[in-house]
This record gives sequence, C-alpha cells and structure tokens, in this order.
Amino acid sequence: MRARTILGKSAILASSVVLVSAYVYQRSGGELFPSSAQKSEAPAAATELLPGPKAGSVARTVRTLHTNWVTTGFRGKAAGEDGDVTSRPSIKSMPKPETRSEPSGTFAGTRAGQTRDDNGLKTTLVWIPPGEFMMGSREDERGHFYDENQAHVSLSRGFWLGQHEVTQAEWWRVMQTMPWLGNIFAKEGNDYPATCVSWDDGMKFCEKLTEQERAAGRLPSGWQYTLPTEAQWEYACRAGTKSRFSFGDDESDLSDYGWWGGVNGEGNAKGEQYYAHTVGQKKANPFRLYDIHGNVSEWCSDYYAEKLAGGTDPQGPSEGSNRVLRGGCWGDPARFCRSANRAGKNVTPDYRDGYIGFRIAAAAASRIRHGGSPEEADFGRHQ
Repeated sequence: MRARTILGKSAILASSVVLVSAYVYQRSGGELFPSSAQKSEAPAAATELLPGPKAGSVARTVRTLHTNWVTTGFRGKAAGEDGDVTSRPSIKSMPKPETRSEPSGTFAGTRAGQTRDDNGLKTTLVWIPPGEFMMGSREDERGHFYDENQAHVSLSRGFWLGQHEVTQAEWWRVMQTMPWLGNIFAKEGNDYPATCVSWDDGMKFCEKLTEQERAAGRLPSGWQYTLPTEAQWEYACRAGTKSRFSFGDDESDLSDYGWWGGVNGEGNAKGEQYYAHTVGQKKANPFRLYDIHGNVSEWCSDYYAEKLAGGTDPQGPSEGSNRVLRGGCWGDPARFCRSANRAGKNVTPDYRDGYIGFRIAAAAASRIRHGGSPEEADFGRHQ
C-alpha cells in the first residue's frame, strides 16, 4: 500500500464564494486517487471543433465524487453513471464525410520516429520499430517499486503510436461525447487531453476509429487502432534509453518534458494548475513522442499483474480484474513519472477521472489480445 494525503486550497468561481477543501491522494499499488472535496477550474473558451461554454463563463456543475476508503482504493465514477455526455450545441465546422481512398504502399513505417497524419483525424502517428529491451527497472534504481522487476522483451513487429495523447477535439469527432464536461480537474478546449475516459471508453474509441478508417480506405484490413500493450508503451517511452526517464536520470529536468508534481512534489503543475495541460508543449522523447512523462496517466491494453510479462510480444495476463496505467500524471511526484513506473493494481476498466487519458496505437490486428484467446482478438473486437 502506498498512500499520500495532501491538504490544499481551492476556489469555486461563483458569487465570490471561496471553499477551502482537502485534496486527498491515495496510491495503492501505484494509483493516484482524489477525494470528494476538490478544486474547481473556470472552463476554457469555446472552439470551432469542440462545443463548450462561452469564454468568460465561470459557472460549472461540480460533480461530487464518491469515495470508498477500502483496501481496493478509491473507485470514483464508473461507466454509465454520469460520464457520457450526449447533448451538445450545434457545430458549424464538423468535418464532411470523406470519399474512400486506398492507402498507398505499405502501411508499416521504415524508420524510428517517422511520422504520418494521413488519417481522418489528422492525428500524427510515430513509427516505433521492432526491437528488444529490458522492461522494468533495476532494484537499485531510485524510486524502484516491487512490481517493476525487470524482464527481457522482444517486439517482433513495429507499430504506430500517437505522438501525443488523444485530445478532446479528436475524441469529439469520433465519439460525439464530452465525458470530461463538469469535471473540476479538466479544462476544456481542442488541444487538451480527453480525460475522464475509462479503459472501456478508450477501447470503444479505438474500435470506432478503426471502423471509420477502414471504411474510408485509409487503414488496411490487417491493421487496427487500439491501446498499446504495456510492453509497447514502455519500449516507446524509453526509445532506446536505460535511464529513469527517457531524457536521463536527473528528475530536475522533468519539467522540460512533462507536467507533474501538482499535488505531490514540487513540479510545474503546482499551485493553480491542477489539470491536464494542452498536449505537445514540452520536449519530446528520442522517438518524438510528447507528454510521455506526466500530464495524464495513459491506459494500456494489458490486465495488471505484479510480475512483468517478458518474452516475445507479451500482452500481459489472459484474464484479470484491473488494467494498466502508465506515465504518471500532472499530480504525481517525479518517482511516478519514470519510464518503468506502473499503476493499475486497483484500477478497474470502468474507472474514470480527470488525471486519466490515453494515446492510440496502430498495430497488426493478429498481434493484439485484450482478453480471451488470440484468435478471438484477430478482428480487434472490444471484450
């Protein structure tokens, strides 16, 4: 059990009423959990692609989060409770249906860090080549946790990975919902990460995007959009490095690469910045991936297990109850933003919160398993 409690102040911008609230973080097996008394942020201005409140508005519905202080941790809002927002104002610049076009050449990349954005969302994807590495961290690494004991991993196929976390504009164009709306730790705008999305939500996004891209002729049938496996995520994060972070061992450089330490630690998200920030503001890792350390914790496809799965193309346990989160978030200390840090021991696949998001991978469909047998997963169906 790893736990921390931070007492802070927050302001709700309505009728000049000031609330002093407790911000409680509990980390059990690497998780970050807020309490029911939390900080409110003024909503961002409306943008063309993403509907939202008018600029200058300070009214916001504050969602009361349910706390459950048991050994399994804070569960928060589950899917179906209030996360799906389907009502929306009209949007003048929603994209028009596109005509079908066949992908040119092979869909696979040819070199590490190669990018493409020839998808309907114009999302930049980065090619991550096949290779091998030591997953996890050495026992003498500063900040090492017991569930990071190293395992040798070989990835036999390359894959594409989102250069940044999925944004609110990208989410809206695929799902037509705004699950972050009203969350007091989420700002609203096209380039902010899509937060308050569960593992289930993320998989549904990937499935729908796969269907759309195949129908438009931009995605070959042998490929699919999905969440990266935990091994793929760490391999891409490390980008050939063996240090605590993709940029080295010195955590004093972390603020150059990500948003962190807003609640626990003296990071650049301290003070009035208790929220995920717009993507791509910080330096990229050697594979040209942004926000791989901090900002939002990112879902991986694997079930969580205390022992890392090694070998060739590992996909974690074939069954389980909880899903893996990686990368740390805006509220985390530097220790939790390391390349090897893992979360998920008590995070169910229906859990949503303002520090959780994801980035997409485009991978060979036959290599992906999200539960059940590999044959059942060949078509990338959500289970």
